[in-house]
Amino acid sequence: MAPTGWRPFGLLTLLVLAGCSRATETGGPGIVFTAVANGLDQTCGLDAEGTAYCWSERNPVVRPLPGSVRFTAISIWSGHGCGIAPDGAAYCWGIGTQGQLGTTETSGRCGNDAPYCSLAPVPVSGNLRFTQISVGLAHSCGVTTERKLYCWGWNEFGQLGTEEELECATDPQLDCSSRPVRVASDVEFTSVAAGLVYTCAIAVSRDAFCWGSGSSGKLGNGSLEDRALPVIVAGDLEFKTLSARGAHTCGVTVSSEVYCWGSNADLQLGSTVAEETCGVGLLKCVSTPHRVPTELRFEDITVGGPVPLGDGPLIGGHTCGRTAAGEVYCWGGNEQGQVLGSQNLRESTPVALPIRLRFRSISAGFANTCGLTDGGEAICWSYGTPIAR
Repeated sequence: MAPTGWRPFGLLTLLVLAGCSRATETGGPGIVFTAVANGLDQTCGLDAEGTAYCWSERNPVVRPLPGSVRFTAISIWSGHGCGIAPDGAAYCWGIGTQGQLGTTETSGRCGNDAPYCSLAPVPVSGNLRFTQISVGLAHSCGVTTERKLYCWGWNEFGQLGTEEELECATDPQLDCSSRPVRVASDVEFTSVAAGLVYTCAIAVSRDAFCWGSGSSGKLGNGSLEDRALPVIVAGDLEFKTLSARGAHTCGVTVSSEVYCWGSNADLQLGSTVAEETCGVGLLKCVSTPHRVPTELRFEDITVGGPVPLGDGPLIGGHTCGRTAAGEVYCWGGNEQGQVLGSQNLRESTPVALPIRLRFRSISAGFANTCGLTDGGEAICWSYGTPIAR
């Protein structure tokens, strides 16, 4: 059962914007972003001072987050987000009913009566210092300065990476933790990518590990079973970056090749490959890493989740990669214009983004993707129309 705070994805966040000029005016001219992060129904960016600005379908005007906390990095999903302050302390905001804010010290005011909710960022308990952070549907994870990995929030599928019996201060009936719990592994980690109800991370050795929900094969270990403890991704691959979201996972190896695994219903793995063990028809997937067959080489990768519809399985999605030259290519589901430049509903091969700009980072949501240009402009695209922030 989905946790409290989950709601179906409505109209696309950026559909309400009329165009580039209007988007720039409502957002306040002169904002130069240094980072951008996409979630289910919200996008946030950081300026040079570390101020976080966010906008969404319901609130298309770019507004700063409440409070005075400044950030060096942020990650968002649907009901909550987290960031790292310059001193390494982690702060989270939004809905915390499943413990995903990492604390019970919240304002309880988010425009509703939900307890454990905060509009302004609140400090994560434990006095830990982080170098990287990532949030999923109702859990959050971060890598500390000592290369240890901690997670907090909802743990029904084992996405916190522990078999420990947790005490959920926010709701005793849930399997969750409102305090950071160390992932049960002696492995040292350099980065983490939280998916919907699973988590993946890269070790110092460059090996990738995943845990949590194994449906659609998105843990990459050749199984569809849930795992509460980290399992190594198959293939003896060395990764430099990973991206996780709803139904599939992708990573860039040290040789700049892209490997993907999980659901391939929208050809988001970059080919028509499927395994019978993952089901038939729309449920086709791959439970071990599959190389995207292209001569292109990528610096980083981002995966977009499928649009959640009711209680059905999450099977679709799209993928985008960025080259060293700052070019962006996308493939997979294109029902809502995720693969800008393509007229097909699905694309099995990378399609170049038809925008003559150099991007330094990219971030996919569920039906949209945003890129940060060298000039500090956030460009988001969907429904075949790029929009500038």
